[in-house]
Amino acid sequence: MTPWGSTPITNFAGVAGEKIMMGITASATAGGAAYVNTPKVLNDLKDWLKANNYPMAGFMMWDSHWDDLNNRLLSNACIQ
Repeated sequence: MTPWGSTPITNFAGVAGEKIMMGITASATAGGAAYVNTPKVLNDLKDWLKANNYPMAGFMMWDSHWDDLNNRLLSNACIQ
């Protein structure tokens, strides 16, 4: 028996990159986060996505309150 979700959906070509957003924690204290990206990691990811022609709609911070307490380091990196 094949586990649910482990085979492609018939006639599904995927989701357009322009509709995909990546959610990231905004600080180590947001939601009990065990891992938080640095601005450099986000910038490297954005550069890689662009170099490899992977469009993406953007990023979402969890949540804006923690992003504000973190001096908006990650949201600023996302918009540069």
